Amino acid sequence: MKLRRLSVIVTLTLVCIVGASPLILDANDWVPPTSMAPGLEISANPQVWERIHAKGLDPVFDRTDGTPNSLDLMGFYFDQEVDRLSFKVNFYRPPGTDKDAPLLPQDGQAYVLMDYMAGGQTELPGNIEGSAPFAWDRAVRLQANGDNLVARIVDDLGSERESERLRKVVGSSKWSTAEASMWLPEGFKDAVKLASGKPGQSYEALARHAATTEATPIQFYVFTAQDGMVVDDLLASNQAYAPVVNTHNVAFMQHGNQGLTYTDVFRGTSGENAAFDGDPNNPDNGFDEILDAHDYYNLPLNWHQGGLLITAAAEHDPAFNAQLLAGVNAGRYEMITSAYGQHMMPFVRDEINGKAVDVENDLINYHYNYTPRVAWVPERVWVENPDDDGNGSTSNAAVIDYIEDDFTDNGVWAVILDDYIHCTERNNALDDHHVYTYANGIKILPIDNDFVGQVNYNAGDAWNTILAGTSDEIIIYGNDAEFVAEVSQGTNQAALGNYIWLLQQCSNNSATVGVWKLTDVLNDPGFTVQSINLHNGTYGLLGGFDGYGGGNNFWYTDYAGYVGPSNLDAHVPKWDYGTQWDFALNKILSVPNNDLREMAWYILLTNLHETGWHDDGQISGWQHHYANHIRSANAHSEAARWADGLYATTTGAYIADFEDDGADELVMYNDRVMAIFDGIGGKLQWMFAKGVDYGYSVVSNDNVYWVDTDGDYNETNHVAGLSDVGVGGVSRDSDFYSFNVITGSGNNLEACIQHPDVTKIVKMNLGEPYFSVEYRADGKQVYVKNGMSPDLLDLTWNAQRDRVWDPDGGGYFGQKNPNTDATTAIVVGSAGASQNLQYDSTLMGVDEFNGQAPFEIIFYGGYTGAADSTGAIAELKTLRDGLTDTLGPMASRGTYFPTSKQLTLYFDDLV
Repeated sequence: MKLRRLSVIVTLTLVCIVGASPLILDANDWVPPTSMAPGLEISANPQVWERIHAKGLDPVFDRTDGTPNSLDLMGFYFDQEVDRLSFKVNFYRPPGTDKDAPLLPQDGQAYVLMDYMAGGQTELPGNIEGSAPFAWDRAVRLQANGDNLVARIVDDLGSERESERLRKVVGSSKWSTAEASMWLPEGFKDAVKLASGKPGQSYEALARHAATTEATPIQFYVFTAQDGMVVDDLLASNQAYAPVVNTHNVAFMQHGNQGLTYTDVFRGTSGENAAFDGDPNNPDNGFDEILDAHDYYNLPLNWHQGGLLITAAAEHDPAFNAQLLAGVNAGRYEMITSAYGQHMMPFVRDEINGKAVDVENDLINYHYNYTPRVAWVPERVWVENPDDDGNGSTSNAAVIDYIEDDFTDNGVWAVILDDYIHCTERNNALDDHHVYTYANGIKILPIDNDFVGQVNYNAGDAWNTILAGTSDEIIIYGNDAEFVAEVSQGTNQAALGNYIWLLQQCSNNSATVGVWKLTDVLNDPGFTVQSINLHNGTYGLLGGFDGYGGGNNFWYTDYAGYVGPSNLDAHVPKWDYGTQWDFALNKILSVPNNDLREMAWYILLTNLHETGWHDDGQISGWQHHYANHIRSANAHSEAARWADGLYATTTGAYIADFEDDGADELVMYNDRVMAIFDGIGGKLQWMFAKGVDYGYSVVSNDNVYWVDTDGDYNETNHVAGLSDVGVGGVSRDSDFYSFNVITGSGNNLEACIQHPDVTKIVKMNLGEPYFSVEYRADGKQVYVKNGMSPDLLDLTWNAQRDRVWDPDGGGYFGQKNPNTDATTAIVVGSAGASQNLQYDSTLMGVDEFNGQAPFEIIFYGGYTGAADSTGAIAELKTLRDGLTDTLGPMASRGTYFPTSKQLTLYFDDLV
């Protein structure tokens, strides 16, 4: 008999099909099939391997020498077809392994031993020390030869004569897998007939059923070897089964939480340098890397996009929101809800909590076409009053709301909490990965915090945890997305690679590892559901059983009672932060339910963000930025009364504490616009507009994070109208101005806003959706910035603004909301001022004009019709044409000389 010793050599990631050589045959030669039967074909695609093919998964770090490398086995898959057998061996490649590293070391081998018929031997092939757990009939050896993978078939006598039956080998460094396919080995057809119980029938009559059901009993011993010693091994068998759920189940929950401002978390700061979206060696950062990896491997993702972050993405990165929507539409993403603004729910009133969940649900439904059923509890602060959980710790101080109903009343079925804190009585080997039912029926989904740490720092251990899970358990990873995305301070720089590596293994073993959306878990009867008594607390870093910040909710109680210097309230005595939010809520509840009241809600919820967070034992500086602007909700609540016609007079100008902060503002209103001027800078802090079918704000974006200041000063995200940023070369927008009401009632209102260097004379007339401003500054050059947010409520939902520009040369300019036609604009006409510059910030466009005083402008707020074919807007064009330079010189000061009895007058313009 001629022995044809053919080697199959395949460069990694390439496919090679091997056929027989055209040699002379004798009576004992094997003849390959002339065609291939239908069925599974190996191709370095893990998705072709189905559940029935999964024969065994193996933990990592279980090598005999305890060191991790590619000889550490992870899994074994096998497929039986009519004319061939195929298998896949998964190897462990630690996260961070170079993509060009060989699949196997040069001095290492992998063996697959098969026992399918009587006889055989137990000695290991290749002079490997040790013996097999059964008498094997055939073995397939895999080993590296340079950059190639060599495969051979070894029989129980040590001969490699059947290597001619190898038909295809595929090695993949990307997936860290070796696949081989062989024509049926000698004696296998007889084994099929014997197993069928019908040895008298032909193989052809039995083959298809045997292949489909994998009914042929085969034992497998898979091992790796190096230097003649077994390194790692696993034992498996060919057994068909059809489970209801996957054997091992995991869910990934990522929590995106930022304020409403520009942020780099969406795209990170490293650019796009990954070799492919699922690359475990991804050098990039950003939330998009998480989405891209889940998309690449087509694995479910549970994503919470905080309500503030939904709007931030709509404003600064709409493509990110579009990717989330695409993932939802593909059935891959589940959107998780929470409380809009991410305040600490147990410490505020039920009205706030119910509203916050409702608003966030609506935003999720609007942007992602998804009705959420699972909620992320902000900072997982779940504390109840009384605290009767019996764990010896107390954390009920300042708790005034039981928050379960705030979720269930808004269609939420389950909340995500911590295993070792809230679920402590079930946090053991038998219960810690189950679904629980609490109190009035809400389900509890516990995060496995040990698993979170493993995913972040040791993905191999995380894989082992998944393998240890049983079919009725769900292992939940839940964490701030900033960590895996590597965009937060203190992030492990290997976190993203670890996470993607674990996704890759889940995809590579999708036949037996299920990745879940959490609502699907709730709907699947295969998961065990148990009752539970929750314990008070939050996760360990924030205080554990001792509550928010430890010390019986110290972070909140310290915040709520704070009246120190960073609290800029001007009441005497000063209102603490707890008083301020409670007052704002009561005012909201007392005014008509219109769009301006709704905007007041959003401002209150936003500025309660991460209520009372501390750094180094003190209230965080950024918390003061938020808390000091809770009062801005009061301005919108008061404007809601005006918009609903509840004011006693149709027009008015007066000085009063409009925003309830203890300091006075200048208020001017007619039947179309309301303007509120702040003493700091004499600025137009708010402007509201109303018409037959609308009422909204056109100046102010108070729900955007005040990134630079505790007070009402202009900063990165906020520029008030009529901000005098240059008067004779000196900025006055932070100086204090005085107010003087000249005409406070009737059809024509007038007031002066005064500073030693500049005076603004504001005139407002009945029926006009604008007011005029005369600038007097002794002939100085004046530069004025103006923030514009036409219909802030709609901007919060859509973040869409169009530039307004006079096509005839800049006689007017501003912002227009394309959804509601709300418009904020400056009209300069030919009255001495001109547009100087323009830029955008979050939910705000800024226009600056300048002119040599005296000059006059018109400030417009309200509806405008569509632009004509030239881009002109009729309402603004008419105002432009009517605004000309009609201001005469005004005496600004005088000097009297008694001796000569002469008075010298100085005018602000040439006489």
